[in-house]
Amino acid sequence: MKFILHGNPTALQRPRFYCGNVVDSQKEQKFLDGLQIRKQWGCKAPMEKAPISFQATFFMPFPKSLPEKGRDRLRDQYHTKRKDLDNMIKYILDVCNNIVFTDDSLIAQISAKKIWADTGKTEFTLEYITEYEAP
Repeated sequence: MKFILHGNPTALQRPRFYCGNVVDSQKEQKFLDGLQIRKQWGCKAPMEKAPISFQATFFMPFPKSLPEKGRDRLRDQYHTKRKDLDNMIKYILDVCNNIVFTDDSLIAQISAKKIWADTGKTEFTLEYITEYEAP
């Protein structure tokens, strides 16, 4: 199934510790993104069989200061600046946990890229891998 999260892609941040407690600074953002995913997923039960394939494209917005000529040159090219791709993947899988699948350990294959775009968004698909070929 294909999902689209509108808004700038988010990277998972490290947990913070305060007075001996773990603080999740992204709790509210995860909740809001989880609502978008729930709406697209509907009332279906979470995926619970392995293996699952995850493919994602992160559309990274241009800086506001970049002129149109620079945007035309970079549009649809790979984005190699900060935010780290692996942290963005972890964030999406964290948000999908217990909504789309029962646990992210079911993910057996990942393919992802981040590219320049006019507006920020995240598109990803999750599907069962039906044919498995050993390498």
